[in-house]
Amino acid sequence: PEWKYWGSICVVFGSLLATHVLVMVLVAKTDHEILLYRMMPRDVIRRLQMGETVVETSTNATIFFSHIIGFKTMSGQMDPRNFMVMLNQIYGEFDKLVIRHRVNKVETIGDAYIVTCNGIEKNSGRDASERVALFALDAMAFVKQYRYNDMRVFIRSGLATGPVVFGVVGAAVPKYTIFGDTVNYASRMESTSKSMKIQCSEKTAELLHDSDDYDFSTEMRREGDERGIEVKGKGLVQTWWIRDVRRSDESGMEGNASESSRKGFLRSSHRQNYLPRSASFRASLNASTDERKFRLA
Repeated sequence: PEWKYWGSICVVFGSLLATHVLVMVLVAKTDHEILLYRMMPRDVIRRLQMGETVVETSTNATIFFSHIIGFKTMSGQMDPRNFMVMLNQIYGEFDKLVIRHRVNKVETIGDAYIVTCNGIEKNSGRDASERVALFALDAMAFVKQYRYNDMRVFIRSGLATGPVVFGVVGAAVPKYTIFGDTVNYASRMESTSKSMKIQCSEKTAELLHDSDDYDFSTEMRREGDERGIEVKGKGLVQTWWIRDVRRSDESGMEGNASESSRKGFLRSSHRQNYLPRSASFRASLNASTDERKFRLA
């Protein structure tokens, strides 16, 4: 009968339409999940979906802060739209590096870009410091070659390692954030750093020098004959510049550092400032500690 023919067509068309709608729903759900995973760690999202209050602690989290030098002047002089385009280009690249190095972007406040990697797995303190340091080096390498309408951008950055509390605050607009003295310390490492340099705390430097997979090129910070710098709330502290990195097996470099920086790392003049995981690094730590004890006495 004729109705059976048209009925079959309607069934086929309805099935195709239902399949299309289902695919669109699944794609939208996947896109939504990807967006959520970029905003906070997967295990945090899972616990939120289960209705749990998310509060975590880490004894060896490493935190990265960066600051665009002259941000207020640039924001006042540049066209607002161009300024936003420039920020999106810079932080868009930073976001790609976050995914590549498997670290967590905490937030962007004005020109401040904050990244962390908490330590809850075995040897996670060292692993966290490695990931954040590699991210910092790649971010700095990108900024060195970045131009916006032939205008250069300069940043300074800092890292610190220590105990941190992670949590999600709020219900209507949940926000993944971090608390603790280490957060303030990392901010001080950035604010006391210098243009186009990465400054890290002594704890971070020690973890990087203990790395099994990478050899980080670092340099003890000195101001004239003075070792270390004055940090608000901390007093005189010893800090280190993170300059470059190579794999421990010397098979190649890590990250997106420019070819010139890679060649520069291999120059003998560069190697003179390279401090491997050896007694020389421990000796420098002990010397700085003895010097501080002498001053306290």
